[in-house]
Amino acid sequence: MRHELQAALGHLLEVLEAGGVVLKYSARNSAIEQELTRFDTHMRDVWGLADNTRRKRCRVIGGFLVEQPISLATVNAASIRRFVLGKQGRRPTTVAAIGVIIGCYLRFRSMSGDRVSELKAAIPRVAHWRLASYCLRC
Repeated sequence: MRHELQAALGHLLEVLEAGGVVLKYSARNSAIEQELTRFDTHMRDVWGLADNTRRKRCRVIGGFLVEQPISLATVNAASIRRFVLGKQGRRPTTVAAIGVIIGCYLRFRSMSGDRVSELKAAIPRVAHWRLASYCLRC
């Protein structure tokens, strides 16, 4: 139920942004807007990602940047873990998806010259047990 509401609200926000009713990233400062624009342009021009994928990734990274300074020099491993896991805990699939997005952003920052290997290692990983689907039948 909750994921359906989140999806519906996400679509509503996209429609409002497209219609000019809500400005994209209106609550964020210009430094975050500029960073998200650079990231979005890179995802489009270099990685060839689709519009919807880029929008979702920018939304997640925008939330991360609101909590963290854009300079990765002050971001530590604990803040990466805290963001990926969420305040109230997230489902494993959500943790995995956000971890992939944060890893994607850190890869983008590494291409800009930032040292991110320690931060990438801090991204929580979700266990993918090969026989997990069989255990559910037990």
